[in-house]
Amino acid sequence: MIWLAIDTSSQYCAAALYDSERKVFLAKKSEDIGRGHAERLMGLLGELLQDAGIAYSQIGQIAVTRGPGSFTGIRVGLATARGLALGLKVPVVGVSVLAAIALEHKPDITTGQTPLVTAMDAKRGEVFMQIYSTDGAAVSAPFAASLDQLSNHLPDTSFQLAGSASTLIVDAVDNDAIEVVSNQVAASIGTVAQLAVTLPREKNPPEPLYLRSADAKPQNNYAVQTLASPKQQKMNL
Repeated sequence: MIWLAIDTSSQYCAAALYDSERKVFLAKKSEDIGRGHAERLMGLLGELLQDAGIAYSQIGQIAVTRGPGSFTGIRVGLATARGLALGLKVPVVGVSVLAAIALEHKPDITTGQTPLVTAMDAKRGEVFMQIYSTDGAAVSAPFAASLDQLSNHLPDTSFQLAGSASTLIVDAVDNDAIEVVSNQVAASIGTVAQLAVTLPREKNPPEPLYLRSADAKPQNNYAVQTLASPKQQKMNL
């Protein structure tokens, strides 16, 4: 089966075509564009298909990163993946960026028998994290934590760190036994595709992975005053 994998969760706009039966990549593309995923993604997908010499109709399943990461980028990727899946009548599965990064470093974990923490910079003094055991299995769900409370969540012993928040965590935590294995802002698109093949679709929907509440909140004790229409104002005179 040919999988189309899409990642727009960071500054990169990336996609890959993966043959899961032969376990080979037909084509991969990744561009550091910063912003503008909505404008670039469909063109990049067209180039990807051309490079592989296949048509959209040959795609059997779609994978897309669901976060954590750029709010706008994630929405672009999810909307595109859902639209293509609907048009092609194929399934789509959501992939956690934290899990994909962990998969890339699974050999480091099992060889060194050291837990791994994948961590993304969430800005505003917070990080998005997930903790993995020495066999590479997740021992926590993805969660958000403030930098001043990290010691309440991190392992007490030595552990490895991977992700864009690695330096932030090292600076915030008094633990000389931390080993930074990467500061990457995203997993490779190839890893996203390979991880997606192993995920049960019903437990990994193509929905955004939000780890903190929205910034905008409704007012609790105040109502917004609305102006009366000109007719009502005249009646009240």
